[in-house]
Amino acid sequence: GGRKGGGRKGGGRKGGGKKATKKAAPKKKPAKKSKKSTSSGDGVEGKTFCVTGTLSKPRAKIQALIINAGGEVKSGVSKALDVLVAGADGGSKLAKAESYGIEIWDEDQLMENLGADMEEEEEEAKPKKKPAKKPAKKPAKKSKKAATNGIEGKTFCVSGTLSKPRSKIQALIASAGGVIKSGVSKSLDVLVAGTDAGSKLAKAESYGIDIWDEDQLMENLGGDEDMEEEEEEVKKPSKKRGRGAKATTKAAPKKKKAKTKKEEDIEEMEEEEEEDDDDNGDAEEEKIEGRPIDRVYASRFGTSCIVFKDWDCTLNQTNIEGNNNKYYIIQILKDGSQYYVWNRWGRVGEDGQTKRHGPFDFEAAKKNFEKKFNDKTKNKWANRKNFVTHTKKYTLIKMQAQVKKSPKKKPAPKKKSSSKAKSELHPKLQDLMEYIYFEATGQLQKSLNCSITEDGIETPLGVLSAEQVSIGSNVLENALNKFKAGASNSTLKELSNEYYTAVPHKFGRVRPPVLNDLTLFTKEFELLELMKDMVEVSDKSKEESGGGSVLASHDVDKQYESLSNKIEYVEPDSEEFEKVKDEIYQSQERSHGKQVVEVVNVYSVCRAEERKRFTKRVKNHRMLYHGSRIANWVGLLSRGILLPKVVVSLGVHRTDGGWLGSGIYFGEADTASYYAGKGHKGTSFMLMANVALGKMKDMKKITYGLKEPPKGFDSCHGVKGSEFADDEYCVYKDDRQYMAYLVELKRKGGGYVS
Repeated sequence: GGRKGGGRKGGGRKGGGKKATKKAAPKKKPAKKSKKSTSSGDGVEGKTFCVTGTLSKPRAKIQALIINAGGEVKSGVSKALDVLVAGADGGSKLAKAESYGIEIWDEDQLMENLGADMEEEEEEAKPKKKPAKKPAKKPAKKSKKAATNGIEGKTFCVSGTLSKPRSKIQALIASAGGVIKSGVSKSLDVLVAGTDAGSKLAKAESYGIDIWDEDQLMENLGGDEDMEEEEEEVKKPSKKRGRGAKATTKAAPKKKKAKTKKEEDIEEMEEEEEEDDDDNGDAEEEKIEGRPIDRVYASRFGTSCIVFKDWDCTLNQTNIEGNNNKYYIIQILKDGSQYYVWNRWGRVGEDGQTKRHGPFDFEAAKKNFEKKFNDKTKNKWANRKNFVTHTKKYTLIKMQAQVKKSPKKKPAPKKKSSSKAKSELHPKLQDLMEYIYFEATGQLQKSLNCSITEDGIETPLGVLSAEQVSIGSNVLENALNKFKAGASNSTLKELSNEYYTAVPHKFGRVRPPVLNDLTLFTKEFELLELMKDMVEVSDKSKEESGGGSVLASHDVDKQYESLSNKIEYVEPDSEEFEKVKDEIYQSQERSHGKQVVEVVNVYSVCRAEERKRFTKRVKNHRMLYHGSRIANWVGLLSRGILLPKVVVSLGVHRTDGGWLGSGIYFGEADTASYYAGKGHKGTSFMLMANVALGKMKDMKKITYGLKEPPKGFDSCHGVKGSEFADDEYCVYKDDRQYMAYLVELKRKGGGYVS
């Protein structure tokens, strides 16, 4: 039996001990055929199949045979399905297929339709087949219960060190009809936990998820006949026998053969998938099997293949003149000893067209891949580190490979067991986390046409990487400099092509715009800054937790930790709150003498890095304010206020570094609140910062291009009532300011800048 959050329970499915009851079926009851069922010989090619129930061969093998014969394998039953292959105990899938009038084949019919392929496979399978030996295990009691629960239809996550490699455990679960998840969420049915299961175990306990050890998993798998055969296969050179391993007559050292290349490759992939909390991370870095197969391939052919090592690339090309905004994906996929080359191409944001070449041996697949890469890019794959972009050819873009390398990992520091279901953060701080992450990810999805997943920010062409954002930023800066220097439209068109190629946008069938307007540059720089912030937060959270991206998580504690900022809620009845409120009141009196800011919540903020570098040399410290768009707060709180490249958040929609040049801008509370964008709750945020102004240079005229204050001064002050409508303060070094409070506010009378 499993345990739910620490309490022992009969290995059942989640949800108050509700058990899946299966009808006792004779051991090999043939599936019922539907009226539509075709005669044998109709073939497999071009049809869609789903496989369910207990068959004489492992389900994974049956699926592989179907795919090799040109069929497509689906994981579930829908009205679009062509054939359900049903063994004994076909369960809900069989009932659903019958209700839809879908063709239902038993195993004999499938063999007839597969014809010669099946016979060949049977010959191969014969010597491997051994009578199933049951290990001498304690008890009929536990087994009985487990057999009724089974695996099919449940979601599983596997964590910790087990007696078998994790990928093989996952394969057994998948073959028995389970669904594998990479992380623990509230919708998970079962966590299979070995030793040192770490944070996933604590999280599963806090959610009340069923937790099985390896013995319980084996008992539940034991209800499926294919488990016995899978175990025989898994056992080939078994690394070591754990509690659930089968008893063999001899466990003599003789049996330990030198590993084949294939076995080494598989083990390498398994080691890379180990989590930070598993202390066996000494895989060689250069072997990086485990990259995700293209999602369109997976939806058509299933997930039995893996991308072979790093034979995987995404290419992109934007050509405004020809209204091209297209991609090309090439992968070598390994399925057992066979290799396929997969191509998918089309317009960004569309599934496009596909072709699968093969099966090949590796040398032939490599040749096919390299030729296609060279045809599309005019570059050699072997020399891709020195990639050169050619006109009217594709560019190699560096999306994340989603590979977990394990370069000599140190064991993760043990955290206090947090088996509490509730966050320890103040409820108001929990609300703040949910609010700012919701706004940031929402803006990103709106601007970039991406989705937020456990892997991070998934664009139409893959998971966004920090490296690709940096490449895009460099191209955009170059385009801006050329624009300022008066470059021709044709030059700007070329640079726009380069930028959209580096940072894939979804324009649909509309021609991409030429970057020849400062408003467009501003918009793109804001988007890049948001992308950079969110990728950094996402990558950091994945690295620290060894799990999925914080952006896809609803774990407020994890979101808070990813900001690396000490933030505390200030109680409204405290002296500190009154002090902040009074400071905001006085600021508005100094400015325009009109009270427009209604304080909703106050949070004290302490970024250790800022406090440490804050200058002690420059005096004249003043509390000033900085407003920003609602989507920017995850970034601002995690990395502080940056010196701007193009625009600043305080002031009108500017088209350069600001009216006092490239510095960090502050204003009075009423001005900053005007530029604090409103969120879905109807509130906005501004920072109250301690700013070392030192000796200020009063400026009555707008002065573009400043990178530092005039000689003898520490800061610049744009004087209200001159060419400046409001008082503006600008410092030109990071060490002249630190954030002290985050103020959530409502602005009386509205008037926000979006």
